[in-house]
Amino acid sequence: MRLFGPRSTPPSPELGVNLVGFTRTDFSRTASTGSMVHLRETLGASRAVLVPTFYGSRFDAGQLSAESPKTATVDSLRDAIQDAARHGVSVALKPHIDIEDGIFRGDIAPTGRDRVRFFEAYRRVVIAPLARLAAEHPGTVDRFVVGTELSGLAGADDEWRTTVRELRRNAPGVQVGFAANYDSLVPGDRRPDPTGWADELDFLGVDYFLGESDRDYPFGRLTRSIRTAKRLTGKPLLFTELGSRADTGDGHEGQRRRIAEAVDHFRGHVAGFWLWNRFAARDEADVERYTLGDPAVQDLARRFARG
Repeated sequence: MRLFGPRSTPPSPELGVNLVGFTRTDFSRTASTGSMVHLRETLGASRAVLVPTFYGSRFDAGQLSAESPKTATVDSLRDAIQDAARHGVSVALKPHIDIEDGIFRGDIAPTGRDRVRFFEAYRRVVIAPLARLAAEHPGTVDRFVVGTELSGLAGADDEWRTTVRELRRNAPGVQVGFAANYDSLVPGDRRPDPTGWADELDFLGVDYFLGESDRDYPFGRLTRSIRTAKRLTGKPLLFTELGSRADTGDGHEGQRRRIAEAVDHFRGHVAGFWLWNRFAARDEADVERYTLGDPAVQDLARRFARG
């Protein structure tokens, strides 16, 4: 007599790739560079995470611009989404905010009226146009990261709630998440956490770079933070950025090893791994220090093919 049913197998984590654009038309090049084909057929990933970056002024909280020569246009993002749809690749939109003088986006922390002005600009310049773009492509754009590493603003619960609700009105059906820096995920960490308004979200994310973040926040500590965040919020959690440099002494093999160790360690704790890249293409113009080299790509393809 069977006393217990068969043990359920947790779903395999999702494999995705952050594709980062730094010109007005970068994302229009995904078809010509074969980005989506490489992502889907070579790596075996199911998701492209499109990362446009918007720029603001440290001295004017209400000044955010979509007109920088380094900010992708909505038309170029649309091209990439349509290319992804042709190849059966799901899309997440994950806008970033950077400040002109280079301060870390997690240190953006306006208060009082400046905070109100920042969020008004953020919703108008960043969220609304991208939400409308997502709504044009139901079934392809199914996730939206409403904020990335904006830990200095994580305590602005009312403003974040308003932002998420406006996003959902413009893009109904899209799952909404927030990407926290690795040291800002839980109460008691270095910066405020998003758990005060996490009931508005569908998932949480964490950004973590191997060979860098793990020097002061090792795997064991991050595992405990992930468990705590999931317990406090009841939300699934995934790596919204996981990367490793290849311009180190151990080169591409070291990159492969570090990523493999992280995937093996965290596989039972997270719902997905969105690797940090430039473009998923063999093109020297798209290569930078975090670009996934062939050893990492081949190893990830083997690991995720096993399920």
